[in-house]
Amino acid sequence: MATSYVGVLRDTLLPNLIFHTSLTLPAYIYARSTNTVETKDYLWASGQLSNALYTALGSRIVLGVPLSTALATITRPGWLILSGVTLWASRLTYRVISRAVRRGKDDERYNYVKEEKGGWNKALWSLFVPEAIVQSLVTLPFTAPFRTTYPVLTCPAEWKTTVEALAIGLFGVGFALEVIADWQLEKFKQSGETGINRQGVWGIVRHPK
Repeated sequence: MATSYVGVLRDTLLPNLIFHTSLTLPAYIYARSTNTVETKDYLWASGQLSNALYTALGSRIVLGVPLSTALATITRPGWLILSGVTLWASRLTYRVISRAVRRGKDDERYNYVKEEKGGWNKALWSLFVPEAIVQSLVTLPFTAPFRTTYPVLTCPAEWKTTVEALAIGLFGVGFALEVIADWQLEKFKQSGETGINRQGVWGIVRHPK
């Protein structure tokens, strides 16, 4: 059993760590050269999407598998996973980048990095690398089904359609709440009010996303 656990971690978590670290280091170099810490935020959703697509398709194509064959190997649950993460990541990445473009400068939350002596050196280990590790964990549901050869949780065939419908419904509710939360926050900011938004979704939970 212990050997199986090691095998699962080797096949799933380790590749995630390698993938996200390989994205984080160039992002850190670029962020430091442009003095823009917010660069790391561009990778939060786009990095997860890139990992999911690479795991499902890119890794097979690199090994010489034709694209048509790689596409044909993806099951319906696999397509549901890829569709969901693509929808979520595309929207969030667009929102983060467009917000940065409108602002025209780095996010003020990261000013302390540039003001503190040695702040950039510390940022690599306090901001960039930790986020890569978190991404490696968060993306496991998007990547493990395409990587592991070990048995995974299954359900009776007659329940499959119901389980998939419930999964789609759960994703839909979560995605809708995130969209509504962002819209309500923008409305709150545009109203000129100060303080903490406690209206709508934000009145239910402080971190609706």
